[in-house]
Amino acid sequence: MSGLFRIPLRHLEFLFLIKTLAASSIDVNQERHTATCPTKASALVQTKSSLSQQRAPDTFCQGKQGLFAAPSDPLDNDDCRGYYNCFHGTEPVQLCAAGQRFNPDTKNCDWATNVACLEQPPTASPTPSSTTVSTTSSLQSDGTFEFVDGGIDKACRGSSSDDNSNSYYTLMRLDADECKHRCVETVGCQGIEFNGNRCEIWTRPNGIGASKHVSGFTCLRYVPKGFTTTSTTFIARAGSFEPVDGGSDRACRGANRNDNIESYYIVRRLHAVACKEECTKMLGCQGIEFKGTRCEIWMRPDGIGASADVRGFTCLRFLPEVSSTTIPQPSSHHVFVGYFANWFQWHADPYKFLPSHIQADKITHLNYAFALIHSSTFEIRHFEDNDVSNWGTGNWQVPCSKQGGSCQKGLYEQVNDVKIQHGHLKTLISLGGWSFSLPESEDPESARRMKRLDSGWTEFVFSDMVSSAMNRKKFVASSIRFCRTWGFDGLDLDWEYPGHLAHGGRATDKTNFAILLSELRSAFDQESGETGKPALLLTAAVGIGPSVVENGYDIPALNRHLDFINLMTYDMYGGWNPERVGIHSQLHAGPGDAFGSDAVPLSAEWAVDYWISQGADARKLAIGLASYSRSYKLKTSEAGQQPGAAAVGYGASQPYSKQLGLASYYEILNLVAAGAEKTYDASRCAAFLQKEDLWMGFDDEESLRCKARFVKDRGLRGGLLWDLPEDDFLNGSPLVSAFSDALGVFEERMHSEA
Repeated sequence: MSGLFRIPLRHLEFLFLIKTLAASSIDVNQERHTATCPTKASALVQTKSSLSQQRAPDTFCQGKQGLFAAPSDPLDNDDCRGYYNCFHGTEPVQLCAAGQRFNPDTKNCDWATNVACLEQPPTASPTPSSTTVSTTSSLQSDGTFEFVDGGIDKACRGSSSDDNSNSYYTLMRLDADECKHRCVETVGCQGIEFNGNRCEIWTRPNGIGASKHVSGFTCLRYVPKGFTTTSTTFIARAGSFEPVDGGSDRACRGANRNDNIESYYIVRRLHAVACKEECTKMLGCQGIEFKGTRCEIWMRPDGIGASADVRGFTCLRFLPEVSSTTIPQPSSHHVFVGYFANWFQWHADPYKFLPSHIQADKITHLNYAFALIHSSTFEIRHFEDNDVSNWGTGNWQVPCSKQGGSCQKGLYEQVNDVKIQHGHLKTLISLGGWSFSLPESEDPESARRMKRLDSGWTEFVFSDMVSSAMNRKKFVASSIRFCRTWGFDGLDLDWEYPGHLAHGGRATDKTNFAILLSELRSAFDQESGETGKPALLLTAAVGIGPSVVENGYDIPALNRHLDFINLMTYDMYGGWNPERVGIHSQLHAGPGDAFGSDAVPLSAEWAVDYWISQGADARKLAIGLASYSRSYKLKTSEAGQQPGAAAVGYGASQPYSKQLGLASYYEILNLVAAGAEKTYDASRCAAFLQKEDLWMGFDDEESLRCKARFVKDRGLRGGLLWDLPEDDFLNGSPLVSAFSDALGVFEERMHSEA
């Protein structure tokens, strides 16, 4: 995503090249046993263990934070592949890819030849028990197990047959009956998969949604007592939650404070906001009780009738909305995020974009771009004077809704007022942007703007903030206070990029950023439990290239702590690499895309596959959509030039965007109307146009419909549009409408009176 004023992203050159991975990473053009540079790993030794030991509950991470090589005993730590990423103390062992070992010195997955691994004599294994499957047993009193797609010769999967993240389950050495018992005892268990003494306890929040034919395996779904799989629906009900007896430090009960039968509720491993969402999707849900990530979905037919004083717990009653009117409501779990960039208010008429232009009936989430972080207090600060009340003068820190009189509302309030008419909409404050981490030597004018309200600003503010527990604590507290003061529903982090050494990053950013996310999630959930308010949302806009990911993102940690992850699958090609033209927002790669023998053929599809391979859950990924083009000046004016054609630099600027190498969508439409030759490339799910020596690639309505189909086919969370102001908003925002309608984000639903 581009910064406070869009800057051509020349930094993406290094993003494209796998060779530019950090020293601890691997050059794919070398033989697979060769590292890019020497490491201390050759002097390090881990112990290789057989897989025959029975595994006790995993307590390795208790009292630890950070990355650690796994000891010899965890199941499947063959060839020293195992490691722990410790935050809460309960994390399971994870494995490096086949052919790699965890390097305890560089704390990453390295080639096996760089980490010595000694054999350890195998220990005696217990005699395997029978694996005969029975879906009814003594466990009947606690619930039942049912076959998934027939069960036999089936391996459990997430949203599709290829969705098998190791974050979904905990691996143990147990026979079939022991595996079932362990599931019953595990909070949030959704089912089990087993083969002999291999047992997977599945705790994926959205359950076991699919299976895959794998000979010898069995997949069973766990159905707790008092709950049937036919009792759920994936269409959320509108409504609200009210505290029971004050809510805070209250545990839900039935007829009286001692009435707490297990059949009244279903236990899930969810934080507060997801716990509420799960309740709205279950017919018969009466309310929720939660503490941290323990979520109880109360299904007692007679409702929640009482509560008990239990410190740390919160009890909320669900009140479904009753209405006879027809209103648009989100129809599925999909999200459609639109960015409101506050500097488009300064565009010349008629393309000055204001909160009144937001097409809120077509999006689920709105990210306000951008607020910043103060260099010494590490609190969130505004950028434009009219973000806040009274143009930043007088009592500007208090919303006008709490002042009265002649107070002039700022854009923060105006944007959040949109929710009055569109109650489904969630708003997040987005922090950072490209310019916020841009060194003064690269853009003195941008630096001047950064320092206008913070004279101590440098490109290292993000890195400084995450570098110590005290700085993070100040930021976390400020985040909650800022969102609650101005009415935002959450926080979106747009740090471009952690670990980017040329732009204010440090080598320690990757670990520190993961710690920050853990602390934010914990604080948001705690604040929600204490106040009874919905927990603040937490998202991040992330880079997609291998070097950016390797240096900046602990993907399993992001997947664990973020509500969803916004992949910036735009600006993948542009005039900063002028040798060949490319479509910067394409869904699929094609001929001519790779710049040199070492380049990655970037596309949204490639990014999705890469992030999933590194530990992301498909259902947390949103792909980027663009309402602007990246353009080139062609080497010749010969008509009909395709992606990969020779170019010499940036394309000419356009009347309103006024930036080389870029055009807003309404300017693209004007070029087509003026005779530019437009082509829709179905193989790439993207469009391009040419007018003489001007060539540009972009998203159009058809490409966004294509991307919506991709999101649904791959089980992704949704899409994010950068940005709302550059769509043709004077004529119905065709890009916004195309994606929203094709994804089916909204549907007309009748809410009849009881």
